[in-house]
Amino acid sequence: MYFSKMHSIGNDFVLVDNINQKINLSKKKIRQLSDRNSGIGFDQIIIIMKSDNIKNSDFKIRIFNSDSSEAKQCVNGIRCVFQYLRLNNLIKKRVIRINTQYNTAYAFLINKKLICVRIAPPKFEKIQKNTPNNHIFNQKSFNFLKKKLDTILFQ
Repeated sequence: MYFSKMHSIGNDFVLVDNINQKINLSKKKIRQLSDRNSGIGFDQIIIIMKSDNIKNSDFKIRIFNSDSSEAKQCVNGIRCVFQYLRLNNLIKKRVIRINTQYNTAYAFLINKKLICVRIAPPKFEKIQKNTPNNHIFNQKSFNFLKKKLDTILFQ
């Protein structure tokens, strides 16, 4: 398996090009590879694939955490994907669309060193106040980028 290891703002990623090679990683294999003592070590592994629908996106990715759970999207990871695609001459455009498990993200080049990523805002699920484990929490709202967001604070 050929891979690249990259980092962005404190997170490290393993990027696997599943365009030029065909790799199928089990959850067990992902956990083994993520081990910093006996494996490659990473926060997340990102599988880069061709888009299923070229009209809607240029590429698609799947993101797995070191515990093998699947992440829906990751700004730092998408930034690395964009740079990987540029360095390997897989793109020439300054703006690309990348499908994640959550939505379509846009990555674009601001200048030679700055890659910007635009993702969809997160969706919060409603949590009942009387949890089965008797956790106490407060729900607070705040405004961010002209949107009202709810947060849950556990005590």
